[in-house]
Amino acid sequence: MNPVCPYCRMMVFPDAADCRVCEGCGVPHHAECYTENGGCTVFGCRFAPVDEPKLSISQPELNATAGLTAAAMAPAPPPSPVPPLPPSVAQAPIRPVRYFIPEPENPDPVATPPPPPAPGVTFSGAAPAILYVPPPVPKKRLTYVLLGIFLGSLGIHNFYAGYAKKGLAQLLISLLTLGYGSVISWIWAVVDVCRVEKDNAGVRFA
Repeated sequence: MNPVCPYCRMMVFPDAADCRVCEGCGVPHHAECYTENGGCTVFGCRFAPVDEPKLSISQPELNATAGLTAAAMAPAPPPSPVPPLPPSVAQAPIRPVRYFIPEPENPDPVATPPPPPAPGVTFSGAAPAILYVPPPVPKKRLTYVLLGIFLGSLGIHNFYAGYAKKGLAQLLISLLTLGYGSVISWIWAVVDVCRVEKDNAGVRFA
């Protein structure tokens, strides 16, 4: 059975090139282990590396070190109390001091307060939000005229233009009279067609 290197505890092959046999005790080592240890790794061998000298501390040095350690671990002394103020200072009245900050000559335009909100602007929380109102779409005059001529007795043209009250009145006249008053509603519709040029929102017919 092959021997074991006492430094790395791995098997050593005596016939290998990396085998190093100690000249003092004859124990085989790996060449790298022997070089890394600085000599034989067997305790008591004369080819083993020399031990480092032990550090010796005298009793006065030990006492001085213990005193420094105790002083470092001692609690800090409490802070000295603040002496009280003299009676003349303690009873003196406190006078308020006013500071006047002049206004800048050229104020920053970013810091200037915003103007009051214009129509169509609402506030949501702290930040203003502008509501976009799309422009109204004009209604067709040809459609208004045709509805007034063919369905004017029912007030359909007025419902189309946004005049709901007039359209409802014409519709009730035709329905409550069982159709006999539809002539009156139709004449009223013809007058509307000739006179009305705008819808209920004030937008002129296209």
